[in-house]
Amino acid sequence: MMKCWSLLGAGLLLINLSACAPPSDTPPTPVTAATKANPAVVSAKTVLPAKRLSELPCALVESGPPQVIHYAAGSLYPPTAVLPSEAGLSCLEALAGWLKSGSGERWQVTVSGEEGSVFAAQALAEKRRELLERFFVRRGLAVQSWDWQYRTEPGAQLELRRATGLP
Repeated sequence: MMKCWSLLGAGLLLINLSACAPPSDTPPTPVTAATKANPAVVSAKTVLPAKRLSELPCALVESGPPQVIHYAAGSLYPPTAVLPSEAGLSCLEALAGWLKSGSGERWQVTVSGEEGSVFAAQALAEKRRELLERFFVRRGLAVQSWDWQYRTEPGAQLELRRATGLP
């Protein structure tokens, strides 16, 4: 009788554990007008169709020349944070997808840091750059040829400028 209870307990444990397993790959969520209006709604699994630069969530775009993409303070990172917010990460996913669909242009990338954290503004900007570089590399972008810069004064948290005339 004791073995029956042990087997029943083990079976119930397996059933409960299987309910905690991650679901199989769910189809990505398409971008709708609602998700473009509210970038926080965009999830990391959102698929952005090949589109114009002006449709990137969270981004302010100058058509140039040169083309410039700005991410205003608070759009990617909470104040003084090294890691992006959930909404900011979704915006970075969209940017990576757009950059990957391009023809491998070179970019001048300026990352900013602000005072008030445990890091100095320069150290915060350097950490953000390091993590951004890893993020883009993991998404298949060739960032080695990009010109990375830091900014410590207030302004955009991230700025990408299409590089023209760089060696």
